[in-house]
Amino acid sequence: MNVPSHIMKVRLDRASELTRYAQLLEKFGLGNMFKLRDAAKILQNKTHAFHRPNSLDYSCWGYDIEDLNFYLTPSGRHIYPENINNLQISIDTNVLCYFGDWMSFNDPLITQKFRVKVRGIDTDLGIYSFGFHIDKHDEVNEPDEIHPIYHIQYLPRVNEVANTGEVLYMDTPRMMHMPVDIILGIDLVLANFAPDVWHKMRDEPEYHAIFKMYQESFWRPYIHTFATNWPFDSSNISWDGKHQICPNLSE
Repeated sequence: MNVPSHIMKVRLDRASELTRYAQLLEKFGLGNMFKLRDAAKILQNKTHAFHRPNSLDYSCWGYDIEDLNFYLTPSGRHIYPENINNLQISIDTNVLCYFGDWMSFNDPLITQKFRVKVRGIDTDLGIYSFGFHIDKHDEVNEPDEIHPIYHIQYLPRVNEVANTGEVLYMDTPRMMHMPVDIILGIDLVLANFAPDVWHKMRDEPEYHAIFKMYQESFWRPYIHTFATNWPFDSSNISWDGKHQICPNLSE
């Protein structure tokens, strides 16, 4: 059975955006983005169904992307060892979204994982690594420690046999973070690890057109829901600092 046409419309739109985003990344010299195109092809396949957990419905869209790699020159000021001259950034991500909540004030994400491994190459000493991830917490399983529904965790290493020296390794804290898909997540990675490219990309109208839509779909419900903790009247806002709070924000 084929996916119903009204759900395929949502999927085809997301596939188009992934393809256009891949073209932008390639335009700015970030490598072959065939893994984004592969994800788009699956979304375009009307015989491939995305189901909600414990369901056989056709009401979702999503993707799984593994080992999407970027090869960059380090740009930070506080890098150790100082001889790190190449970075390999590898992204694994999967999202599952309910089609009916796109561009609404409800969270469209059913599941979301965004995991980043960063490897720095020192020509004399070898490879150094760390990682971080942004996940959506499964609310069915409630642990003792705090778990914001969307949280970021920094991991000082990604290799279980690495020599940690005096680094204390533990899986806390989990800090609040806005949700990210592959488009919002790559923007976060480039902003931090390739700022020169990031600034150039954000001058592209096509980039803003895609990015703004994903912010409205994933960030707007998150921010508005959080803001309901306080009485709100936009005319009372006097702090003109939204882009200082979140430099990734698009107008």
